[in-house]
Amino acid sequence: MKQELVDNDLQLLSERYPLLAKFEPVDLWNLFMDQGILQSIVEQSGLYAHRDKKNPEYRVTVSELCRFVGILILLGYHPLPEETHYWSSDPDLSVAAVSECMSVFRR
Repeated sequence: MKQELVDNDLQLLSERYPLLAKFEPVDLWNLFMDQGILQSIVEQSGLYAHRDKKNPEYRVTVSELCRFVGILILLGYHPLPEETHYWSSDPDLSVAAVSECMSVFRR
């Protein structure tokens, strides 16, 4: 069963957590995913690609990582039948926010 968050629920949340209610979503993200954590994920991704996947050319930046996470969030609330549809040239399928953010070959 899907539960909807109604205005009353938001009011209760803001009363219970008044400090968090003042934040914009991106500010909350930055509380937990600061530059140190993002840089660590980038470094560990590189180590994994080089050591376990034998891909010494693999490189990713913090900016690319953030765009990728953003795409994953978007995919969660805008599902399409196939992953490649997000980069489709068909106007009924394509999602400009995804295709303009990251190449289909970079995913």
